[in-house]
Amino acid sequence: MFNEIMMSQLGIKAKSIRQELLENLANAEKPLTNIELAEMTSTWYTARNFSIELVQMQKNGLAYIESFDERTYPKRGRWALTEKGRAVLAEQMKGITA
Repeated sequence: MFNEIMMSQLGIKAKSIRQELLENLANAEKPLTNIELAEMTSTWYTARNFSIELVQMQKNGLAYIESFDERTYPKRGRWALTEKGRAVLAEQMKGITA
């Protein structure tokens, strides 16, 4: 939130964390861990914040997790977009470029 406020004051449109996650997952050649996603982002979010957001995206059907250990879920899983997630991203990108 603080990051978005500072960016808006500078006249820079901040992406939502979900938007950035969708884009990073869409551009990935393989499913990514939340730690890998945290390293790719331009925000101050931590890997734990990503875990929370990714679980919410999973509940909404936008992302899925593969190859995980139930004892460490969702920290050690590898995440990827579902077809619904790709469709949502495509729709959002269409709105940005229009």
